[in-house]
Amino acid sequence: MLRSVAQLRSISTLIIGNSPELLYIPKALIENNLLLSSLTISSCPKLRSLPANVGQLQNLKFLKIGWFQELHSLPHGLTNLTSLESLEIIECPNLVSLPEQSLEGLSSLRSLSIENCHSLTSLPSRMQHATALERLTIMYCSNLVSLPIGLQHLSALKSLSILSCTGLASLPEGLQFITTLQNLEFHDCPEVMELPAWVENLVSLRSLTISDCQNICPELEKRCQRGNGVDWQKISHTPYIYVGSSTLQQRRDTC
Repeated sequence: MLRSVAQLRSISTLIIGNSPELLYIPKALIENNLLLSSLTISSCPKLRSLPANVGQLQNLKFLKIGWFQELHSLPHGLTNLTSLESLEIIECPNLVSLPEQSLEGLSSLRSLSIENCHSLTSLPSRMQHATALERLTIMYCSNLVSLPIGLQHLSALKSLSILSCTGLASLPEGLQFITTLQNLEFHDCPEVMELPAWVENLVSLRSLTISDCQNICPELEKRCQRGNGVDWQKISHTPYIYVGSSTLQQRRDTC
């Protein structure tokens, strides 16, 4: 089927999915459709890699890849996708890492979401080159133990969500320098032991969510008691706060 599709030209949107026997994507499919702006590849359990020439898609704005059991790595050509605005990587259990230079050329990237990649141990240390990134979401990556120091240079970042990354022990101190950050959320990160002191430096923070972090939430509710809690001054500038099972709106009683 894909061989015949590969002969088509000037496609703007392409979805490849639910192909249990697909082993590879023809290079001609990329070469003949350089005007492609949206590409989704999902549910191809035998597919081991993306086309090496995917970096030729200079007009690509949206890329979603997901539900690949055999995908171990992404092509280095990703760094050439200078028009890419949204990248979603979902349910790739054997994906260990992203190419170190994969984000260097993604100067237009505004949203990056990585979900259910349980073998992922790290993110590229050179994330600072994604200067347009506004939203970063990482979910269910149980072997991710740290976030790159380069996060502090994401000068446009507005939202950071870390959910069910059970190996993550702390947030990088460099986050305190992201003055644009408006939403900070971490859920089910049992190794996180305390609320960083530098949270008070996030002057633009509008929403803070900390939930199901067993080693921090019970005690944190007391420490964030309005007015006299030890940590209250760290977060008193934040209008909306959710910690554990308690919700604060307009700075009510506890977080």
